[in-house]
Amino acid sequence: RVLTTEWLEGEKLSQSKADDVGTLVNVGVICFLKQLLEWGFFHSDPHPGNLIRTPDGRLAILDFGLMSEVNDDIKYGMIEAISHLIHRDYEAIVKDFVTLEFIPEGTDLKPILPVLAKVFDQALEGGGAKNINFQELAADLAQITFDYPFRIPPYFALIIRAISTLEGIALVGNPNFAIVDEAYPYIAKRLLTDDSPRLRAALRYMVYGRSNVFDADRMVDLLIALEEYSSASQSARGDMDKELAAQAAAAMSSSARRNPLGGFTSTMPDDSGMPSTSGRSPLDGFNLPPLPLPFPFPGGQASGLPGGLVPASALLSQLYQMSPLGRMLAMQEQGMDAALLNNTPAELQSSANTREALRFIFSNEGAWFREFIMDEIVKSVDALSREQLYALVSRLGLTGVMLPVLLPGASRSSVALAPVVTDEDKKELENVTKLVNFLTRGQSPASFLVPGTATPAQQAQQRAMLVELLPVLPTVATEVMPQLMQRLASRIGARLIRELYV
Repeated sequence: RVLTTEWLEGEKLSQSKADDVGTLVNVGVICFLKQLLEWGFFHSDPHPGNLIRTPDGRLAILDFGLMSEVNDDIKYGMIEAISHLIHRDYEAIVKDFVTLEFIPEGTDLKPILPVLAKVFDQALEGGGAKNINFQELAADLAQITFDYPFRIPPYFALIIRAISTLEGIALVGNPNFAIVDEAYPYIAKRLLTDDSPRLRAALRYMVYGRSNVFDADRMVDLLIALEEYSSASQSARGDMDKELAAQAAAAMSSSARRNPLGGFTSTMPDDSGMPSTSGRSPLDGFNLPPLPLPFPFPGGQASGLPGGLVPASALLSQLYQMSPLGRMLAMQEQGMDAALLNNTPAELQSSANTREALRFIFSNEGAWFREFIMDEIVKSVDALSREQLYALVSRLGLTGVMLPVLLPGASRSSVALAPVVTDEDKKELENVTKLVNFLTRGQSPASFLVPGTATPAQQAQQRAMLVELLPVLPTVATEVMPQLMQRLASRIGARLIRELYV
C-alpha cells in the first residue's frame, strides 16, 4: 500500500524543457535551506524523481518518507561557519567543525588547522566562497578522515546527497551553477532578519570582520542577496495569488493614503526659532540632553536654559525639517501625496523607483537590521554635516575665523568656525555614499539631506520614491528619525564636551 495526500500534475524537473528550470532549482535550494536551517527538519531524499514542475510554473517536492533533524546548535553553526569562511578565518572554522560534530570535543585542533586551511584555500581559489564546488569540497573533507580525528556526521551525508541532486539538475542547463552562490541569498535573509544572539554576532562579523571595521561593500552585497531572495520567493508561487497580491497592494496603498502617518503631525519652528507646540515633532517622547554650543544660538534664551545651551531636539528638529527628507515628509503628512504623484514624470510613476532593500529596511521585518545599522547611519550623518559645514566655511573664506567660547570652565577660550574633518569622517562619508548610491539607484547622501543640492531629475525621483514608500512612512517618522536624532545629539554633545572640557 502507498500513503498519498494529494495528486499533483507535473513533469520531472530533470526532464523539463521549460525555460524556468534554473529558477525552480534556485527555489529548491531556498526551500531545502529553510527546512534545514530554519526548522531543522528536512527532506533527506530529494532525488530527481521527487522534484516536479507543475503546469503553472511551481516546484513541487514529493515523498517526505525520509526526513532528518538537526538541533539549533547545528543550524546556527552552519551559518556562523559560512561567515567565517567568507573572511577566511580558518581558526574560527576549525572551532565551527567541533560545533558541527565533524571533530570530537576536546580534540587538539592545532594539527588539523593547517590541513583544513589548505583544503579551503583550494576551494576558494575559483572566486571566493560563493563559487565553491560543494561536491569537491565534501570529497576533500572526506579524505581528512583517514589521517585525523575528523569524521563526516550522518546528517551531513544526507545534506550532501540533497545538494548533489539539486546541483546535478542545475548543471545540465547552467555549467556555471554554484550551490553556495545560490544559497547566499537565503543566508543573507537570515542574517538580516533573525535577531537571535548568535546570528546577530554572525552578521556583525560578516560586515565588520576580524578588524572590526565597517565594510560597506559587504553590506551592499548582503542587501543585493536579500533582493535576490525576495525575487526567488515570489517566483516560487508561479501564477498563484497574482490577483490577490494586486488587491492587497491596492488596499495597502489606499489605507496609507487615507492615513499615511497614523496621526503623526510634523512640527515646524515658530517665530522664536524654537519648535512650536501645536503638534508632535519626531522627537516627542525622547528626553534629549541640552546641546552645548561654543557660541550663542538663536532660541537659546527662549529655551529657558543657561546661555549657550540649546535643547538638542530644537536644533536637530530644525535641521531635519529644512532637509529635503523632512520637507517631503511634511508635505506628505499634509495630504499632499497626490500632488507629489501628479508632479512626478509619467515614466517614474509607471516603474519601480524604490529598491526592495530600501523597502525592507523600513518594514516590520527590517526592525532588527535598523537597530544594527543605526550607529553607522548616525556616524555618516554627523560626518556629512561636518563636511558640508567645512565646505561652506571654505567657500566663504572663513576657515581662519575663531569663535569665542562663552561656557564657564571651558579649557579653551575659542574654537575654529570650520570643523575638523578627520580620516574617520572621510571613511564614513565613503561608506554612506556607497550605501545611498545603492539604495537610491545612484543618488548621493547630500541630495536627500542638504537643501538645494538635488537636481530636478533627482527631486522627481525622490517624489516617486516617496509615493512608493507611503506604507512605511510611519516607521520613518515615528521610529527612525527620533532614534537618529537622539543618537546624533548624544554624539555631537559628547564631542563638544571632549573638545571644550578635556
